[in-house]
Amino acid sequence: MLRAVPLAVLVLCGLAILPARTGGATAPHLAESGVDLVEGLAALQAGRDAEAADWFAEAVRLDPEAGTPRYWHGLALLRLGRAAEAAEELAAGLAAKRSPDVARERVLADLEAARRAGAEPVRLEPPEIEPDERPTDDRGLWEGNLGLEAGTDSNPNLLSKELILPRPGGGLVRGGEGDTGGLLGARIGVYPFHASTGPNVGVSLEVRRSYHRDFGYLDLGTARGMVGIAFGRDPLGFLEGPLGTARVPFGTGRLSALLQVGGSDYRLNGAPFLRVWEGAASLLCQETPGTATRLDLAGASRGFSGSGLSDEQRSGRDLSLQVSQLLYFFGRRDRLFRLGALAMDRQSHPAFAASRLAGNAGLKWPLGLRWKVELEGELRRDRYHDPESNLFNTAGPPRRDTLRRGALAVIWEATDRLRWTARGAFASRTSNVDLGDALPDLGYRRATFTLGMGWIF
Repeated sequence: MLRAVPLAVLVLCGLAILPARTGGATAPHLAESGVDLVEGLAALQAGRDAEAADWFAEAVRLDPEAGTPRYWHGLALLRLGRAAEAAEELAAGLAAKRSPDVARERVLADLEAARRAGAEPVRLEPPEIEPDERPTDDRGLWEGNLGLEAGTDSNPNLLSKELILPRPGGGLVRGGEGDTGGLLGARIGVYPFHASTGPNVGVSLEVRRSYHRDFGYLDLGTARGMVGIAFGRDPLGFLEGPLGTARVPFGTGRLSALLQVGGSDYRLNGAPFLRVWEGAASLLCQETPGTATRLDLAGASRGFSGSGLSDEQRSGRDLSLQVSQLLYFFGRRDRLFRLGALAMDRQSHPAFAASRLAGNAGLKWPLGLRWKVELEGELRRDRYHDPESNLFNTAGPPRRDTLRRGALAVIWEATDRLRWTARGAFASRTSNVDLGDALPDLGYRRATFTLGMGWIF
């Protein structure tokens, strides 16, 4: 059986499916350009000229053949006192393949004003615009993606560095022993009512399979299905929930909500390992253009098979609540900082029943030239309810674990549909469980690094 996917193979596969570049913007980027245009118009009407110029510049980048975003970008630059740049953009708008949706006489008048202006801002009033103008949703009925990754893992067994245990199939495995491997994944989503004003129903199916060079008994296969019902609109065209994302119409609104149900089946080295049924509800409240609060409530029923590495005593139910504060820098949804707090109760056999408190944070920031960076971190504490959780010392205190983890991803959108990702992550767990004199505890350290590609179709 195949245990590893060499990085060179993944690179060759990525090059083989690289889509040919075509003139103009693709449908997803046309829609994104329309979102940026609407956001820029709102900022311009509110007098936030610098923010509007940023939105219009992004709309031009995504749809360079359209004259409309170029006109508005030029007008915003003129109001900022950047007359030379404004004249260049206004002239480019007139020469664009698709003419601006503004009277030609008005464009010519603004161009003449830009050429006569000096370094001082020119406070031209914008043409009348419709306040409810929204971009056309042309994303189609369905979407999908394929993903390939390869990398290294310093501790895939999640064992203390000094610990030595019997290895399935014979031999010994040492804690902290690393491995290399790969991951294959595919996802497809169907959204029959995504452009309607009412509730939007979506169905998605995802399959994944990991491979290890040395630890084949850890090869994990996953099949997951999810149904979501979304309410409201979003400038990016989708909402995030505890079980994944769901598509919604483009636009802005104060409130949006997402209901999700789904199931997952996990197989370890081909054998049944875990089955999970999940449900979740998410509510997003947009207080201002730059802030939002999100509430996530989720529940799950876990059933472990009890064979191989699976422990049937870990079966049970989870209930969790997370509160997150979202900050959008300059009012832009693609520049996001998130700060959250989570509480969870896990019901199962006394040895595994626990409560969890966690704080987490994330940052998404575009770097320009199709590059962006994503950061996330978490501090988590698990408090087990029963002394039986202390393994070999049931007369001792219940188990207490603390987990610290962080991750950094750098993403390059090579084309409208092909993305390359470099990701590094680190995790460290400490535990109060003492296995005895001269023996390690249940803590561990783990570092991973992967290179991957994703193709959107």
